Amino acid sequence: MNCAEIREILLTDYIDDEASDGLRETVDKHLKECAACREYYALIREKIVHPLDKRAFIKTPPEVWRNIRSKIYKDPAAYETPGILQRIRERIVFNKPAIVFASFLLMIILGTKGARIYTDNMSRDFMERQMLYLAGVEDENGDSSGFSTSIEEYFF
Repeated sequence: MNCAEIREILLTDYIDDEASDGLRETVDKHLKECAACREYYALIREKIVHPLDKRAFIKTPPEVWRNIRSKIYKDPAAYETPGILQRIRERIVFNKPAIVFASFLLMIILGTKGARIYTDNMSRDFMERQMLYLAGVEDENGDSSGFSTSIEEYFF
């Protein structure tokens, strides 16, 4: 192994005591033979490892762990995978004001359409009744043609 590979291993697995026994032996052998890598390793220990050795560990109070466990066991849905319907509902997000506005707009459109149909039907019914009335009117001679003047005969 060359110095660049050894230095990479020193920064990762070797300094964390994660290197396998064979890799550790190879690095130790290289450090015995190479002064530059020994100095590099000493610098790493001085700048990275020693400051971490001086740190104070803060012990987490037991009640914190109890609270975490109780939250986990209290809400089993927190670690369950959602079903397909739940995933679809999560993806389709509707804004409530938008739904209200769309519903209101739909009611207005349908209401005006319904009013127009109702008005059209009323007009048609009125005209039919008027025509039936005019058709049933008799003139003075007893003629039941419903038209007593030449103008009515012309238009109807």
